[in-house]
Amino acid sequence: MWKDSLGVWHSSLSPYQGGSTTTTHDGGTTTVEGPDEGLATAEHVFLGGHVYTVDSSVAAELVAAGFGDNLEWAISLDGSSGTFVHTPDAVGFHPSSELDVRVEFTPAGQTFAGLAGQWGTSGQFSWNFQLPSQLFLVGGPEYGASENGTSSAGLVRGPVNTKDTPLVRQTYRMVHDLGTGDVEFATAGRVTDPHYTPLVPAKVLIGPATSLFDTSANLEVGAAQNGGRRLTGLLHAFEMRVDGTLTVSWGPDNYAQATSSFLDNQGRTWTLGGAAEVV
Repeated sequence: MWKDSLGVWHSSLSPYQGGSTTTTHDGGTTTVEGPDEGLATAEHVFLGGHVYTVDSSVAAELVAAGFGDNLEWAISLDGSSGTFVHTPDAVGFHPSSELDVRVEFTPAGQTFAGLAGQWGTSGQFSWNFQLPSQLFLVGGPEYGASENGTSSAGLVRGPVNTKDTPLVRQTYRMVHDLGTGDVEFATAGRVTDPHYTPLVPAKVLIGPATSLFDTSANLEVGAAQNGGRRLTGLLHAFEMRVDGTLTVSWGPDNYAQATSSFLDNQGRTWTLGGAAEVV
């Protein structure tokens, strides 16, 4: 799938700029011109020097025709209620020294959106990583309330306003040092990029938070605040490190052609909630 300059998502095979490609659906074969080098992102598929859009069925044909390296799946989120991915709480999700969260996504608009979090119903609040008026993390109960029994809580805002969030594929990273309460935000093109670009120092509004509540709430990606704030766009990959250990990681190879659930690299089951679908 890809999004044009007007913000419209496309999901059927058609030339985007000149040229043509012959695709035989019923015959079970697909004929395309030889692809250029470096050919794919989750938003575009480049074949024969042109940009094409594909849906799942056409993508499967292209893979069968030998162009699998030039295609990549993504999880489409329309922002509707319940539409995000989630997995149950697990041993190893609760940091004592550091929480490092990285979300790779393509936003469909500059709106309030949740990226990830473990924030259940009242009494199970822990943390949120969101795009509200700015990026921020809530550590422990919201706004410093003492419920849940945390020893400290905090609200930290980063420097990126949603109106400045580019509508392109990107990765946002949040690192919360529980020793000092410091929170750092950074960006990169992909989750797997070896180098991230730090954003200007975050502003601590409440806190600092030097502990997070040991919640039993689901771990959500593409949403936050118990599904109350949801991302609209494409979700590509996710990583979470707890106390320096890579605890959760998944990407296109994990959810390719999934219909309702998939396994991450650690063997946990993730559910595609609501209208979430692999495209």
